[in-house]
Amino acid sequence: KKFFEKEFLSAEALARADQKLEKLGIKTITIFDENYPESLKNIPNPPLGFYLLGNLDLNFPLAVVGTRKAGHYGLSIAEKFSRQLSDMGITIVSGLAYGIDSAAHKGTVDVNGKTIAVLGEGIDLILNSPKKNLAEKIIENGGGIISEFPLGTGGLKGFFPLRNRIISGLSLGTIVIEAPIDSGALITARCAMEQGKEVFVAPAEITNKNFDGSHKLIQQGAKLVVNVEDILTEFDFKIPYKIKTLKFSPQEEEIYEVLKAGGLGLM
Repeated sequence: KKFFEKEFLSAEALARADQKLEKLGIKTITIFDENYPESLKNIPNPPLGFYLLGNLDLNFPLAVVGTRKAGHYGLSIAEKFSRQLSDMGITIVSGLAYGIDSAAHKGTVDVNGKTIAVLGEGIDLILNSPKKNLAEKIIENGGGIISEFPLGTGGLKGFFPLRNRIISGLSLGTIVIEAPIDSGALITARCAMEQGKEVFVAPAEITNKNFDGSHKLIQQGAKLVVNVEDILTEFDFKIPYKIKTLKFSPQEEEIYEVLKAGGLGLM
């Protein structure tokens, strides 16, 4: 655990930290471990290691981010997109902050989907906060919570830009739902661009200041999206769909199987 902790900690302090990690069921993963995500190794300044509670299931991961001070429209879009994408088997990645992040996680767990929360603070602090219930649902659904910060580390302002590079680094693309001009979501989008990832933006009224940053991203070349199909087309529909809601007649089932065998690309 010395890999993660400050060098001046005593052996006794390191032992106590180790015991607390074990008690909470938190694993430590370093860049040298086989289960360290390959996508993170390829970003600028990859984390040398991180803490993980739950599972790091990255099944075609997409990030959904936005402002903490979101309006009803942004929250509803974040939930809707996340719900629809996760219902197809896609992993939703976000930051478990209030606002858009929480809406993204909630939309996912509402359909029993898997989501990854990347924190800018110690995992134990989240487990003793108002976000505890949502965090527990993420774990119950087979998702995970990760942080590169040791237990007990508070969420200082400078930690969140570091957190954002991991959100985009884990994901194939980043969806910005609602972002004012000074939103941290723009940092995530910039990280995604620097990492060569796709950036998608949900638009709103041009008079809505909470979307000034979002609209700026569109001007800079991000893809404007109004539904999940706009996102899927960017990946040529090469996504592991899970058809949960469709019920076919015997004849329709036969046609579907023929199309699928012929390379429809929806499975």
